[in-house]
Amino acid sequence: MKKPIVVALWSPHGAYSDYDLKKLGDPEGAWGKRDGVHTVARKGFAADSPEVGEWLKNFSMTEAQLTGLEARIRKAGKGKEQDAVRTWLKKNPALVEKWVPVTDSGQESRAAR
Repeated sequence: MKKPIVVALWSPHGAYSDYDLKKLGDPEGAWGKRDGVHTVARKGFAADSPEVGEWLKNFSMTEAQLTGLEARIRKAGKGKEQDAVRTWLKKNPALVEKWVPVTDSGQESRAAR
């Protein structure tokens, strides 16, 4: 008989891609407020590189996308992280296209090269 267990994991975490985990509620806020991921650049970066600045401004990933990427990196092991990311990107072409759109001529934009 399977018995439930409780673990304290942050989210996103690669384990959410590997196991059927359920998040418990936190009605009293014991774990604090949600955190976020933020882009930081030098002053004037977006003016100097408007295309890349726009990409960074619009960049987003769902929790499922991020946990899937984290799981792939963890499974790949030390020294193989870049290969894992490349494989994940190849399996998510629509997301890559959203992040780095290809122009109508089929050529990558200047900043994507």
